[in-house]
Amino acid sequence: MEFLSVIRANIAEVETEVVEIEAKLDKLVKLCSGMIEAGKAYVSANKLFVNGVRDLSQQCKKDESISECLEKCGESLQEIINYHMSGEFPSETTSGILSNETTVSTSLKAAQECFKLHFPPSQEVLFDQAQRSVKQQLQNFVKEDVRKFKDTKKHFDRVREDLEIAQVKNAQAPRNKPHEVEEAAGTLSITRKCFRHLALDYVLQINVLQAKKKFEILDAMLSFMHAQYSLFQQGYNLLDEINPYMKKLAAELDQLVIDSAMEKREMEHKHATIQQRTYYKQNG
Repeated sequence: MEFLSVIRANIAEVETEVVEIEAKLDKLVKLCSGMIEAGKAYVSANKLFVNGVRDLSQQCKKDESISECLEKCGESLQEIINYHMSGEFPSETTSGILSNETTVSTSLKAAQECFKLHFPPSQEVLFDQAQRSVKQQLQNFVKEDVRKFKDTKKHFDRVREDLEIAQVKNAQAPRNKPHEVEEAAGTLSITRKCFRHLALDYVLQINVLQAKKKFEILDAMLSFMHAQYSLFQQGYNLLDEINPYMKKLAAELDQLVIDSAMEKREMEHKHATIQQRTYYKQNG
């Protein structure tokens, strides 16, 4: 009776473990599905970003250095999209429920710790750099420098219209009315001086904008690509560090397959022997 109680207790423990592991694995599968969907959305957003980089490259064809930079960065980012994979490893609760399986639990914990230590920080650096360099830096350029250029252009266009009107009035002023001729000529002279002064400011603004546009775009893309490089460099270093353990684990898994097959044959043999004995007892 005591022997049967031990067996029942062991079976109950196994049944509980099966229920728990089923729940944890089901949760992990759902999390994986969510990760995959988020990854697809991330890749789709990346593709749109790369298309935007290429569109900007086409727009900047006249400036070879900008166009070349954007084209090369776009190609590299497209390659990253083609091979990019990201996600989280099993949580501590999952590895904890497998604590009785030493090899499995150790593997999950080792992978979990390595990716917890290396990947999230580097990804945060990448996203932070994208926020600061690509989004914020270029957004500030558009909001401040481009807006200032557009405001100067509006002022320039108004003064140019005033000059055209002054030229027309000066040409149409009746020559038999010296007062009106003098007034039109004076207005034309003042407007022309204002136009020339503003034209110089406008040309300066154009040159400054062109020079700053080149710097802002190249600097933003360079910073972003450095962040990409750091992310994948850290990923490579991480996997290079864990590679010996992965090889060791692969050898253990090979042995586990062999041991499992032998254990299965022994269990099947014992099961057949017990069934045969039971049959003889019942029909003996």
